[in-house]
Formats: sequence, C-alpha cells, structure tokens
Amino acid sequence: MIIFRKNVLLYILFFIILISGYAKAEMPASHKPVPCIGCHQETLGADSGIGECGNCHYYGLDVDKLQTEHNPKICTICHIGNTTANGDEREIFHNGHTAVNCTQCHVEDNFTVLKIKNDGFKCVSCHGTEVHSIHAKNLGKSCKICHGSWAAGKVYQGEGVSSSTNSSGEKERLERFTIFNFIRNLFNALLGLK
Repeated sequence: MIIFRKNVLLYILFFIILISGYAKAEMPASHKPVPCIGCHQETLGADSGIGECGNCHYYGLDVDKLQTEHNPKICTICHIGNTTANGDEREIFHNGHTAVNCTQCHVEDNFTVLKIKNDGFKCVSCHGTEVHSIHAKNLGKSCKICHGSWAAGKVYQGEGVSSSTNSSGEKERLERFTIFNFIRNLFNALLGLK
C-alpha cells in the first residue's frame, strides 16, 4: 500500500511539473499565458522574452489579427509579389537598414495604416518624428501609444504580487509562480474554492 501511495504521489508531481510551464502574465485578455519564460526566467536569463514588446512580437505576429485591427492591407501592400519589398526582404525594410523611401510602399490610400479605424490618427500619432518608430526594433516604445500603460516595461512580472489593469479596465491580481501557489490554486479549482 505504501508503494502504491508513493507511485500516486510521483504521478501527481510529474503531472504538476509537466503542466507548470505556463504562468499568469501581465497581458491583455487577448494574449495567452507565457510559456517557459513565466517560470524559467532565471534559467533562460533576464533578457529572455521580457522587456520590450518586440522580444515576443518580432515577426511572429498574428497577421489575421493585425489586419483586422489595422488596415487589412497592412502586410500585403509590401509583402506580396516580386517587388523589392516582398516578404524575403521584410527584416531589412522593417528594421530601417535601407534607404527605401516610405512612399515606395506607403502610397495614397494605403499610406495611413489606421485608415479603417482612423479616429483622428495621423502619421505622427504613431511615428512621431522617427519614420521607423513603429518597426520591430522600436515596438516597446510605440505599442503603448495605442495600447496603454500595460504595454510599457516587462510583460511578465516575476517579482512578488502585483496588480494591473487589463485591456477592459478590470483589476486583476498577479502572483509570482511557485509550485506551492500552483498546487494551492489547483486544489482550490478542484474543490470550487476561490
């Protein structure tokens, strides 16, 4: 009977370790939990996946979401066909390493990225005085212009307990991931406790 209990305990611990790669992160409701980084920040190093938005959103963008929230042609106006601005050249163009004139891609009706939801936005609303301010290397500075203060600083808050306001304005508590907190929350969820 003791061996059976030990085996059950080992299976439970294995299951806990297996699913513990995800932790609550300070992100809007549309984001999913941060895998690996949420718990393994110390293992991977302080610069891994935290800090600026560009650390996670560097060409790994959800294109469908980007096109529905912004101009539907935001990607295809440059990254389709055999032009010099096709997808194979995207890193060079979006990091501002070439002397390509903005109007080579951003012309006439397509010049305003937020054309569909243009609530008084102008080029300088996002770009300021820097033409490449919204490109991947500068996402950390530019995201918070439209997406609020939660976009500033670290995405995952690994220090203690904090609270934040998510995109709908609701307050939520964020706690540091520990095995103890995970087990406590697991049992609370199984028992229907808050």
